[in-house]
Amino acid sequence: MNEFQSSLTNIAALQRPDGFAQEQARLGQVWTCVGTTKALKDNQSWFRTTLGGRSIFLQKTRSGLRGFENRCAHRSYPLRTADNGIGPMVCGFHHWRYDDDGLALGIPKCLEMYGARPKQLDAQLTRLDVEECGGLIFARFAPPGGAPSLKTYLGATYPVVQAMSAQDQHQRRFVNDVRANWRLIAHISLDDYHIVAVHPKSFGKSGYLDPENVSYLQDGWHSAFFSRGGDETMQSVASACATGTLKPEWYKTWFVFPNLVLSHVHVLSIGGLSVWYMLALYYEPIAHDRTRLHVVYQPSPFSTRGQGVMGIGHDFFERIRSYFVGRSARTVIAEDNEVCEGLQTNMGTSDGTVYLASQEKRMRYFEDAYASALRMKAENEPRDLARA
Repeated sequence: MNEFQSSLTNIAALQRPDGFAQEQARLGQVWTCVGTTKALKDNQSWFRTTLGGRSIFLQKTRSGLRGFENRCAHRSYPLRTADNGIGPMVCGFHHWRYDDDGLALGIPKCLEMYGARPKQLDAQLTRLDVEECGGLIFARFAPPGGAPSLKTYLGATYPVVQAMSAQDQHQRRFVNDVRANWRLIAHISLDDYHIVAVHPKSFGKSGYLDPENVSYLQDGWHSAFFSRGGDETMQSVASACATGTLKPEWYKTWFVFPNLVLSHVHVLSIGGLSVWYMLALYYEPIAHDRTRLHVVYQPSPFSTRGQGVMGIGHDFFERIRSYFVGRSARTVIAEDNEVCEGLQTNMGTSDGTVYLASQEKRMRYFEDAYASALRMKAENEPRDLARA
């Protein structure tokens, strides 16, 4: 390997189901974006997703937001067999019913069947650590020995996520099923070198980025790209987000390890109106060669609102803007997805060697964070099938 080459960490996870399973067992212990608070508006509402290679569900209860592995303590039947819904936690196999904390307190014929009362059985669902930040939900399987809170883990990125993703009535979303590994999709979101070839009608229409107008910043396992950032730092932007004083002057995007991208995008300026949007992309790994990509977009809290005539019919015009923002986002993301699916076709024969350019610097940040995460020991980690 020469001085210009780098090597991707853990290439097996991009190639084989067993490598993917071992990777996910460890990443499941890292705070991961799993959904939006808007999806859980009503009491008893829930949605199903995956984390660490395991099916989970998030539920709004009277006691607060809860997350559990989607597996009944009795015989491992999934409690949730649809993507979302409203209702109590009752297993469809034997009607075991769970309380807000995941304890089985409603067991049919319990005394007759077990000679004990439900509390004596102490049967419980596997509960997740769950926290909210802004309008996003983060979860993890509790790691051995404990781990930092979400606020500590996000560091200077916390107030950015909190401010940018604050729930908005005009929030929209869509989902793509991509036939590629989640890391390939993460890589392309961290790569500014591809814009001319892949996005010639949007990001790349003015040519390659001027290095003088690019700032690549790092905050722990997270990173950011500021266009024409000047003297802005992660901390200065975080402070401005926390105080509501951020000036939306230049394009900014943050990558929150392992699976969240937040972008602050200018849409238009007209009259007294300067419209910016927040786009959030989060990746749900399904298999070594398949990812569910969730995209959420809404007006930025830092847009300036028009006065007088420009302020009339704001909600109506916001719906129109949302349509065009969504259409543009779908186009750009589809272009990226096509490249990622092409990359996946060659992963089986790749040795992981890459040549990373200066405008792929954040990909190095990501790979370093990824390597650190894999060094954590996971409970219930799948055994190495290759050595079985």
